[in-house]
Amino acid sequence: MSKISLREATEVLLSLLRGERTWAHVGPSYEETGHGDVALRTNDGWVISLHTSYDELKHTAYMIAPDGRRGDESIWRPEAVAAGKIWGDPIDALGDAEFDHLERLAIAARPASLPLEAQVRRPQRN
Repeated sequence: MSKISLREATEVLLSLLRGERTWAHVGPSYEETGHGDVALRTNDGWVISLHTSYDELKHTAYMIAPDGRRGDESIWRPEAVAAGKIWGDPIDALGDAEFDHLERLAIAARPASLPLEAQVRRPQRN
C-alpha cells in the first residue's frame, strides 16, 4: 500500500487551517493530555495524531488517510532530507501564524462520537 507523502500530509494540515476540513478528538483532548499524543479525526476520515509536551504542540506523530494509508516521521524524514531540509514533519512547513492557528484548532476540537479504534478499523474481508 502506498504511504502518505510529506507534501500530502502538509496539505491536509493546511486545508484544516483554510477551513476546508474540520476535526474532532477521538481520544483524550489536547488539554487533558498535557504530554503525549492527541488523536483527531477530520470530517472526511483522516486521523491525525499530534504530539504535545507541557501543553504545547510539538510535532505530527502520524496520519492515517481514509483509504488506510499511513504517514509518520519514518516516511517523512527521508523525503525531507532528500529535499535538503532538516526535519520531516508537516508542521515544519507552517509559518508561525499557521502553527499558532493549528494549535488553537487542536485545543478547540470537540470530542468525536466514536472511539478511535472504531473510526480507523478496517472492514474485514470475507
